[in-house]
Amino acid sequence: MYKRVTMLSPPFIITIPRFHFFLIAIGECGENSCGEHGQCENMLGAGFQCICEDGWSGEDCSEDINDCENEPCANGGHCKDKVNGFSCDCNEGWMGDTCTEYASASMSGFALPSGVVAQRAI
Repeated sequence: MYKRVTMLSPPFIITIPRFHFFLIAIGECGENSCGEHGQCENMLGAGFQCICEDGWSGEDCSEDINDCENEPCANGGHCKDKVNGFSCDCNEGWMGDTCTEYASASMSGFALPSGVVAQRAI
């Protein structure tokens, strides 16, 4: 889970001649403070923090985390970002979640490159 603290309103000090009042904001969370992908928590007198759902970040939990940023697809596979995940479109000859497994010649109708031996994991 990702946490982001947003400081909106520190305690206010109001000065009236001969009197000093300290107003501490208790209820900082508004109706849509953390968007539709976050939960707002009041931080007594120090604003609020948004607790974002998995796959989301930002001050109001509106930014989809790019799960393809680290290029998880091997062997030239194309990464497609999803919320809290990704999928790989593998090039011909490769398969698996991250395109690291040789595709069987009988499955795809092609021959493996010269000198490449396909092995079956046990």
